[in-house]
Amino acid sequence: MKRFWFLPLFLLPILLMLTGCANDDVGIAQRAVVQRFGIDWDEEKGFAVSMYIITPDKLSPAGGGGGGGGGGEESGQPESDKPESNGKDKLISYGKTLYDAIKNFENVLQLKPYFSHAEALVIGDSVSKESLNLITDIFDRNNDFRPSLSIFCTNGKASDIVLLGDDKPSASDRAETVAQLGNDNAQMSSTFLYKVIDLLRDGAQDLFIPVLSTEKHGKQDILVVNGTALFRGDKLVDYISPEETRNLLFAKDLVSHADVVIENEELGLVSLSTTKSQTKITAELDENNKLFFKVKIDSALSVEEIVNTKGVVLHENHYQGIQDAYNKQIEEQVSALIHKMIFEYDVDTIGFSNLLWAQKPKVWKSITGGDVKKREWLQEVPIYVECHSKVTDVGLAAQKR
Repeated sequence: MKRFWFLPLFLLPILLMLTGCANDDVGIAQRAVVQRFGIDWDEEKGFAVSMYIITPDKLSPAGGGGGGGGGGEESGQPESDKPESNGKDKLISYGKTLYDAIKNFENVLQLKPYFSHAEALVIGDSVSKESLNLITDIFDRNNDFRPSLSIFCTNGKASDIVLLGDDKPSASDRAETVAQLGNDNAQMSSTFLYKVIDLLRDGAQDLFIPVLSTEKHGKQDILVVNGTALFRGDKLVDYISPEETRNLLFAKDLVSHADVVIENEELGLVSLSTTKSQTKITAELDENNKLFFKVKIDSALSVEEIVNTKGVVLHENHYQGIQDAYNKQIEEQVSALIHKMIFEYDVDTIGFSNLLWAQKPKVWKSITGGDVKKREWLQEVPIYVECHSKVTDVGLAAQKR
């Protein structure tokens, strides 16, 4: 044991550096736990930060929350609905900067917003059309915001999404639940804060961010995934539909599951589940040393339903026809989306520039001149999409025959 006499001296400095939360002297009673928040731009009041929060104690006129309900009309003052009995509240705070808006929230309500457990940030189109660079600096400097914070856009006000909710316990989890369903159905791909900041810094590949909107179901408004926002650098270019989003995810090798309906001459309509998919993009040179890209998609298919009036049942000799119809449909749709993004929007959302740099750096440099933000050259390069599929599951009905 005498041989290890130096261990306490070695460990003491390390233990002293493990401060944990010692620097944070704000108690839980003085916190407002932010579940989701949004950012809009108001021409008169500046940045508008909307928050759906949970407070340890019910907000009331007797406590800190009373100031929020009464001063909402003045710039810098949070706006609040009637405080809820379950300790949840919905507020908007204004400021010249995001930091200013958050501080105004603190000063009026005497509560410190706690963002570490926020499930989502929603960006309104008043910000995304102007520049994402207007809002990213605070996230880069402040460790209160999780790098894995989910980012969404909306075609309208972020506050309409963030402040949506009722007194049901599930209301605060709705954004996270909708996001998971969107991932499962190939309607969206999760976009995180660190990814947005990294892509904006790099500039070689353009951003895409899932879009949330509201739909009326009876008397209740619910959140839905409604396509994807495409960016050119830091500015919003346009929105694409949920179906186009699925094709984007196929191209980017981000499909874990997708539902596709194809039409077969003999069987009629066939509902298919893509149970597995893999996409590989390669940069190649033809016999004339001209560059082209090949997008190869391989999918495993499960037959979920066949709809026809002829009473035709599925046999193995139908498999090839199903696969051919699926391949043709995916090839046409993915090709159309790639063409639209390159020629209409002038964006490189797929990341062709990065792929060329990684696979053929000399060709990349000769074409781009080393400019990672250059996009025009993509319009001169052929891009071929190939899809190969195989029916791997036909369900229990076929097994019983």
